[in-house]
Amino acid sequence: MEQSTKEKSNVLPRIENTFFISLRQDLLLLCQGCTYRKNENSKSSPYCKALILSILEGWTNSKMDKRENLFIPMTMPQWIDAFYGLYKYNAIADSLEELAHEGLISREKFKTKRAGKDQYKYLLNFQQINARLQTLTFPGLSPCQIF
Repeated sequence: MEQSTKEKSNVLPRIENTFFISLRQDLLLLCQGCTYRKNENSKSSPYCKALILSILEGWTNSKMDKRENLFIPMTMPQWIDAFYGLYKYNAIADSLEELAHEGLISREKFKTKRAGKDQYKYLLNFQQINARLQTLTFPGLSPCQIF
C-alpha cells in the first residue's frame, strides 16, 4: 500500500516573517451575543471585539509556551497597528471597554517608565470564553456553502 506524499494545497503561500489576524466564527458569534454597550455612541463592533480576542489569543498562546506572565501590555498605537488599519482608536477603545465589562478580558492600568503615562495591560479570560463558547449554538453554515 502506498502512502500519500501529497502536500496540502496552498494557493496563497505565506511569506516568511509576515503576520496575520484571523476572524474566527465562534468568537464572532460570542461577541455578537454580548449585551453590554458603553453608550449609544459606542463605535464598537462584534467584528472588532472578535479580532481583539483573536489577537490576545495569539499573544497568550505565545506567553504560555514561554511560561511568561499572561498579561499583555499594549498601547493604543500598538492596537491600531495590530489591526492593520481595519479599526481606529474609538472602535478599539470602545470594544476593549465592552469586552472588559463582559468579563471576556481583564485590564489593569500601569505607568510606563518612559513617559509616566497610564497604559493598560490585558489578560484574555480564556476560561470564561471557553465556558461561554460551550453554550453557543452554531448555525452550521460554513463560508463554503455560500458559493
